[in-house]
Amino acid sequence: MKLSDLRNMRILVWGAGREGREAAHVLARQGCSLAFVSDQPSTDEATQSAAEEFRTIVLGPDQLSTWNPEFIVRSPGVSRYRDELEGFSSSSLLPLWLADQNAHRIIGVTGTKGKSTTSTLIAEILQAAGHSVELAGNIGVPVTRTSASSDFIVVEVSSYQASDCTT
Repeated sequence: MKLSDLRNMRILVWGAGREGREAAHVLARQGCSLAFVSDQPSTDEATQSAAEEFRTIVLGPDQLSTWNPEFIVRSPGVSRYRDELEGFSSSSLLPLWLADQNAHRIIGVTGTKGKSTTSTLIAEILQAAGHSVELAGNIGVPVTRTSASSDFIVVEVSSYQASDCTT
């Protein structure tokens, strides 16, 4: 599935941190109907704030089917293996975005320790070699805010994001 394939769909965004809000902005521009999911819907200030910003509702994980979403976009900290997701199509923002990109210019860095350091070093080496480089993902800006004109995009990838990537 590509990010561009989600146009005009009913989308649940699970998590309202930096990436969840960015997903909501991108999806809203694509004409999607949105709702947010939170593990603590009545007390999660970030999710309540995002719901106000996007004029949408907040649901708990046990309420997913009541909104009848066509797709769920998960924040990097939400595992694809959660029981509540059974029967729903879902992904994090990264693989949806990657499917629309030229993979030859994307460098993903994942692992348990040293992702930020390794990502930064790769970006600095490429810049020193004269390339235009952007640092994105968990360490930098959301991937959807990167430029199509950059030579390379170095992306720090969480294990949950990596579990969704097939290319």
